[in-house]
Amino acid sequence: MINIDELIQSSNEQKNVFKYQDLYLRSSNTERINSIINRDLGKIDENHSKELEETLKKDGILVFENFIDTETVDYIVKKLCNSFGYNAHVPKYSDRQLRKISDDYQFQTLSYPMNQLLEEKIILDKITNRDILSLVQSYLGCFPTLYSLNSWWYTKQNQEPYGTQKNHRDLDDYKFLAFFIYLTDVNEDNSPHVFYKGTQNGNEIGIPLKVIGKAGTAILADTFALHRADPLIRGNRLVCWWRYGLYVNDMYYHDENYNFKVDSDTIFGKIEKNKFNDHLFRAVIK
Repeated sequence: MINIDELIQSSNEQKNVFKYQDLYLRSSNTERINSIINRDLGKIDENHSKELEETLKKDGILVFENFIDTETVDYIVKKLCNSFGYNAHVPKYSDRQLRKISDDYQFQTLSYPMNQLLEEKIILDKITNRDILSLVQSYLGCFPTLYSLNSWWYTKQNQEPYGTQKNHRDLDDYKFLAFFIYLTDVNEDNSPHVFYKGTQNGNEIGIPLKVIGKAGTAILADTFALHRADPLIRGNRLVCWWRYGLYVNDMYYHDENYNFKVDSDTIFGKIEKNKFNDHLFRAVIK
């Protein structure tokens, strides 16, 4: 397999996620990386709605109702409730102690690392959904790389906003998309995702969209845009997310995602092995 990441990194800056906030670098390096990947890998056939593509490029966000059915949601939630996680929204920021969610859980968040999620065929099938991948490819300008996968609970109510509950931009890559799935019902009180449409291009003023939805609702968004999760008022919230980027970017190393790689058979024992899936999953395979 062509080592595309070496080609990209050979003329890239030192590892530093703050370079991703520079609007000139975002544009120029997106074009450069697109040309490398499109030359050496190519693209999948387009398989998406042009109307959705136009909306995503204009607003920076799409919402899909009933992306996962109730039975599948219940299966994933039960699986995660019986799994061990970390007391932060990503494992890097935790105390590295493994815990299970429970009624007397003492922390505000609990997250599950990507190696646990990559064992689930339903997750792999959704990551490789051709309609979604085609849409992502059209937005990024090239076939994507999966560099992050996680799931976490918000569990503490009536807390002061902190971290991701304050308006912010994610600095993951020169261009990227985050895919969220609500695994619990989310209403005004259950920490809904708030996104400012139109700010994905660097604008500071956008149209706020508060995403309310049943479990199984999905969101595809460019979270370089201003966004947040509202504080939890009652109940709890469980969400799963993964991210499609241009390459094995600096945020992948910053968040230490390489600590949770899986064997090739974990993935390709469940989905087709081909050059595009090799490329998509290369950052998460040992």
